[in-house]
Amino acid sequence: MSFSDTPDGRHIFCHIRRRFLVSTPEELVRQLMIQYLIHEGNYAKGIINIERSIVVNGLSRRFDIVVFDSQGDASILIECKAPTIELKQQTFDQVAAYNLEVKAPFLVITNGLHTYCAQIDFEDRSYVMLNELPISSKSIG
Repeated sequence: MSFSDTPDGRHIFCHIRRRFLVSTPEELVRQLMIQYLIHEGNYAKGIINIERSIVVNGLSRRFDIVVFDSQGDASILIECKAPTIELKQQTFDQVAAYNLEVKAPFLVITNGLHTYCAQIDFEDRSYVMLNELPISSKSIG
């Protein structure tokens, strides 16, 4: 990861958006997750979207990260929080609400210290918690 100090604070380079961003605790977690997806998960930068607007229940929201599959469908929806934010059911509910629009089969919540992943069964309207994130585009089709 690349950092830069400027008169208005510390910045971190986003390899997806190709620019420096203010290095907030949540942004640092987001960038660490992006690096994990690229270097450990072998996902191409071109299939990762960051902070896009969506409409959920008539309200404008922004997801943190979506990874797409080879057909261009959303496959992983990731919600990032600052390390000081405890991951609770409310955090999972937030990403699940976003997923009403995104329709990804995998949901992830992380604060950089803890990461939880669930696989969604849309037909049964249920989910199964996984021990790890899908780390290869082959594992998500």
